[in-house]
Amino acid sequence: MEDWRLHGQEYWLEGKTLYQVVFPDFWEKACRERNAFLRMITDGPVTYVKENGQWQELRQGEASPIDWHEHCDFCWEKAALDKKGTFYFTKDMRHMVCEECFRDFCERFKWKVLDGETYVVRLTEEEEKI
Repeated sequence: MEDWRLHGQEYWLEGKTLYQVVFPDFWEKACRERNAFLRMITDGPVTYVKENGQWQELRQGEASPIDWHEHCDFCWEKAALDKKGTFYFTKDMRHMVCEECFRDFCERFKWKVLDGETYVVRLTEEEEKI
């Protein structure tokens, strides 16, 4: 019997490198260092808020650009900045796998895993080349 969580993810996740991230530690470090992860997750929402005419509310603290979260591509488990847990992300942070689904599908999808800190360092080095 096929697992209910499988619905074609091999097209975008098979053989990928995933970055292991532990929240809230990863988020707290991002805030302290104002690193690439912090910039990445705030740039999009800030742009959205500006484009939708809510910049004044944001500046006055009435709107928050950092309501970031992702859902597991398999079971829809939520990863958020304030949620404790270990999660696995693709480099572009568009795809996330929760810890349980990672354990269940790691061999099947042949994932390579790097530490989340590697993700931040690599992104920062690439930014410096620009």
